[in-house]
Amino acid sequence: MAITRISNTPRMTTAKWIGLGLLALFFIGGGIAHFMYTDDFASIVPPWMPYPRETVLATGVLELVFAVLLFVPAARQRTGLWIAVYCLAVLPANIYMLQHNIPMFGYQASPAILYLRLVLQAGVIALAIWSTNAQQHLVRYGLSGLFRG
Repeated sequence: MAITRISNTPRMTTAKWIGLGLLALFFIGGGIAHFMYTDDFASIVPPWMPYPRETVLATGVLELVFAVLLFVPAARQRTGLWIAVYCLAVLPANIYMLQHNIPMFGYQASPAILYLRLVLQAGVIALAIWSTNAQQHLVRYGLSGLFRG
């Protein structure tokens, strides 16, 4: 007797589970840090953005919600897409931090580290899309050229 899958949820490989776990840990750590270091995070919010402190707290909650939703099979793929969108939405704060060399957590980071932070953000987006199988949604939305294979 063959066992068939009931849903359209793609199978998760061991590598994808590891990626998902790393992604969840990243967002749990980041979410908690938003509450522990609210003023530091608020200092990198660009001046054109209103309510920097409230924005930091809201994004902290959002990061924790993302971490939980990564483990809800029915929400996993869409969560991967929302994480990608979120990473793009917070990109101006990282660019502002780089442009103005704003210290974080009491330390002045070198420009090389701040540029690396931007590159790693692209890595988080790729990890989110890959580990959640969100590329299937991108194909559905006509963005198949972004992913091959």
